[in-house]
Amino acid sequence: KGVLIGMLPMDAAIGAARVGQIVEVQRTLIARIRTAVATAAAGVAVLPLPMADAPLLIGLHTILVVAISQVAGKRPTPERIREFFGALGMSALSGWGLRELARQAAKLVPGYGALASPPIAFGATWAIGRAAEAWFLDEVSPEEARRIFEQARSVDPTTLPDYQASQKEQGG
Repeated sequence: KGVLIGMLPMDAAIGAARVGQIVEVQRTLIARIRTAVATAAAGVAVLPLPMADAPLLIGLHTILVVAISQVAGKRPTPERIREFFGALGMSALSGWGLRELARQAAKLVPGYGALASPPIAFGATWAIGRAAEAWFLDEVSPEEARRIFEQARSVDPTTLPDYQASQKEQGG
């Protein structure tokens, strides 16, 4: 099932996952989306100007949550998306905010910011995707969503199966 989903164009895969409601297929597709968006976030984070990438990352995070909601068979209304981000809570978002400030400050040091920012952006985006998967697919509580987000945020992105698979696909 997962192999077939991997061969479909993204919009067809999302439709199949929503209609079929087969959790294994949904998880496979969510992992594919999470990796693609996290990789894009890492690419955006290379922008050398502090705060230039923040609006793009916020947009990518919103797109990620909307896509995961769709794959999980939930209609991605603005209220539902706000509810998810609210479920992460101020502690999770303030922790993300402090990490984001550190990432932006690193850009003030030429060269260092370009090295430090992409893994942080990838990890934060991957963590948001992992929490969104749990929230929309497993219907976890707000506390559990925050716990999953915090746990996922503390993982080295280069050790994630999604990251490793994306590197293989890119020939890395």
